[in-house]
Amino acid sequence: MDLLKNIQIITQCILVFLCIIFSIFLLSSRKRNKAGNYIFAFMLISFGITTLGGIFIYLAKPGDTIYNFFYSLIYVAFPFQYLWVPLLYVFTLSFAIPTFKIKKSYLFHIIPFSLIILRVVILLISENPENIRKITTTDFLFNPVERTMYYILEYLQFYFYAIASLMVLRRYHIHIKEFHSSIEKINLSWLAYIIYSIILVKTLKLIGTIFSLMSILTNVYIYIYIAIGIIFVFFLGIIFLKGIYQPNVFFVLNNERERGKYSKTKLSDELQGKYFSMLINHMDINKPYLDPGLNLNILSNQVHIPTHHLSQIINSKSGQNFYDFINSYRIKESIVLLKNDRKKTILEILYETGFNSKSVFNTFFKKYTKMTPTEFRRTSS
Repeated sequence: MDLLKNIQIITQCILVFLCIIFSIFLLSSRKRNKAGNYIFAFMLISFGITTLGGIFIYLAKPGDTIYNFFYSLIYVAFPFQYLWVPLLYVFTLSFAIPTFKIKKSYLFHIIPFSLIILRVVILLISENPENIRKITTTDFLFNPVERTMYYILEYLQFYFYAIASLMVLRRYHIHIKEFHSSIEKINLSWLAYIIYSIILVKTLKLIGTIFSLMSILTNVYIYIYIAIGIIFVFFLGIIFLKGIYQPNVFFVLNNERERGKYSKTKLSDELQGKYFSMLINHMDINKPYLDPGLNLNILSNQVHIPTHHLSQIINSKSGQNFYDFINSYRIKESIVLLKNDRKKTILEILYETGFNSKSVFNTFFKKYTKMTPTEFRRTSS
């Protein structure tokens, strides 16, 4: 068991180290979305402090330095587990909202953290230091009723903010399809992976907590906590390497400040028909969809139709959003090439027709033809 606890402490120390290093990297970066960088850095710092508190609990023994002089740090670290989760949500907002700014209303999200900090300060001031030292040698910092209340708050808060963050990403994913024809580099899939990974880790911790509280499978929870530590070490290591070698992964693009849908205007049927004819004529003759970077603003400038009106006529006349509308033209072009130019590979054709991703190309192709590109080329021979 001592070996397992040593492994757990080592993984937690590595976690704290990675949190510190990556936080410094984010705070020192001059890339865009500085607000998001700072929020993510403070989230990592909060998580690192929480992990450090766990290390102190494992190391605290009567008579040693931590026990005698740093016992209060265990309590001070405890509230930070109620801070990093709301910061994850606000961090998600900073990427999903092009015009994101830190608002005073966001302070609402740190109320649980603030109240628990106040509770800890009162306890440290009012309680006898020797009593606190004795308590810190156990895994329980509060009385059973208060401890249960904090456990419930911890998991309710986490799952609430995790689900809210995923909902923000879902709305963002729908929104960008109104303005972009290729979303692989801006769909924030990496952020969704982060959230899902944290949900997995937190769920494992919940299982371990239940085992510990019910005193069943008492040897299992230590393995669960080791698994949690290893997953987080791997996770933070990967995003740190991505931050070094692909820094743009972590910094939001300069999204245009899109207007509200249709800017509260409604075109007449006659004008809609005129604009739509102009658009279709441009698509057929000039083939702007072959540009993988095509977005609503670029197309708007090409056809001389305001962006909000262009979005309106695409939605109302084609029954599609901008993303699906443009990619339907790309699929039609790829069908022609697959039939008529057999010297080109499927990969060459997908890039030539404006796609950036093989998986996206295959998905759209099967959606429109009910076949994969390979099957289509074979049947059309």
